Amino acid sequence: MSNFKKITEDYLLRPGYENFADYCLFREKGLRKLAFEALDKFMLDIQVTSRQIQQKIANELVELHAVSEIHTLLPYPLKELLVNILQNWCNQKPADPTPYRWVAFLTWNYDYYLEAISVDPDDQFSLYELAKDQLERLDNDIDHLANTHFMKTKEEATNLLKKIDNYICRLQPNNKTRYLKAYYEKLSFILSIWWEYCLLSRASSFTEYCREQGHETVLSHLPIDFYIT
Repeated sequence: MSNFKKITEDYLLRPGYENFADYCLFREKGLRKLAFEALDKFMLDIQVTSRQIQQKIANELVELHAVSEIHTLLPYPLKELLVNILQNWCNQKPADPTPYRWVAFLTWNYDYYLEAISVDPDDQFSLYELAKDQLERLDNDIDHLANTHFMKTKEEATNLLKKIDNYICRLQPNNKTRYLKAYYEKLSFILSIWWEYCLLSRASSFTEYCREQGHETVLSHLPIDFYIT
């Protein structure tokens, strides 16, 4: 059973979601015109309902989108409407991480994840996304080690690793957390070799040093196009 078909079945009999179910049904069948006609009706349904119900719908649909693998589940017009609802909710300064979390997810504005954890320091979704984002940014910087160059000072990198570790330590143990821990440990190890290299007065490049010392884990992580093997 496809994801669209399952969502159709889940929402078809739910009051207020009938047109959303029709949208999913028509997308499943490849009937784009009918799908967007149903979507327009669903958006009108949302706009005429109460603020509280709008917030409930926004929370449910964005959470569904976050866990599904359907990129077209929230097409641009609906996504824009949901972002507007969520941002208005944020403007009320609620003691609830929900609107901040989902605005961040839909807009890629990670400042909202920071807002979410300021309200709830243990908001799992936000902590995971912040840790993953910072690890990926650090990893991009580490790519430059292939050219014997690193754009952060040791103090900056150490502080960033501490921040990431703090995020990870607040996550509940599961496969995603274990992935982040392994990623964190790998980048930490690579940087420890870099600081070791920096203490030496050497003419050789960082990649040559890693090869001499047998640090194949480091070499296998660096982009091979950056250096001559």
